[in-house]
Amino acid sequence: MRRIRSHSEYINLLTYQVKQYDNRTLDSTRINRFIRQYSIYDTDYMDVKRDSCEIAKRLNNNSVDKRVNNYDQYVEILRKELINNDNKKLNQWQVDRFLWWNDLYNNLGITSNDVYKDMEMILNDVSSDNHNLSSTIKLVEKNNILVNNTLNKTITQQTYKHYTDVCLMKIVKDYAYLLEDNKRMKAILMDFYPNEKLKRNLLLACVEENIVKELINKTICERTDIYRFEKRIIDAYGCSPEKAREMVDLWISALEIKII
Repeated sequence: MRRIRSHSEYINLLTYQVKQYDNRTLDSTRINRFIRQYSIYDTDYMDVKRDSCEIAKRLNNNSVDKRVNNYDQYVEILRKELINNDNKKLNQWQVDRFLWWNDLYNNLGITSNDVYKDMEMILNDVSSDNHNLSSTIKLVEKNNILVNNTLNKTITQQTYKHYTDVCLMKIVKDYAYLLEDNKRMKAILMDFYPNEKLKRNLLLACVEENIVKELINKTICERTDIYRFEKRIIDAYGCSPEKAREMVDLWISALEIKII
């Protein structure tokens, strides 16, 4: 089984096949047979299809379309070729095919060495652009973080000042030593909130779920902790997120914990 060693050999053999097929583009059967015959499995089927189409066109017209008329146009199509190749250097086979397909030597006198040099230039530009873009993205992300932190602090200040309770603040002040005693806290809350069953039970839930115990040991509290406490109450008692948030906020305010 013969193996093709160069792009020019590949073009010559493919041209022969097209001529055998009355100067027409090879059909799928002939393309697959050609790939198997010369063991060019690393060559894409559609590339062979396009190449056979181009060869047939050139044979029938007896002339080559001038696809590239100037250097700028050549650089532009080379950029596109590199983009299609994930911005990686073309190998020898790809360079030869690129030259042949665009007839660059006949049109502009461009050789494979020229293509390699221009590839290097383009890829360096891409690398520089990516670096600048990465720096810009990092700067934007940093600014976004600063803005979000500022907004969060503002929102936090606006939110938590509404969820305060004088009775709970008095409980914390006068009965701080009982805050981790579930039974005693249940009785104390009953005394302070005799007609507010839901509020009383949810405040007690914060004690029973060890939320108050965790808060006692904190001087500052992050929003991630608050969301975690809220979820704990919701999962245990099935209350609404708004109610869970209010209860956690009340304890945070009563314990005079700073929100960050």
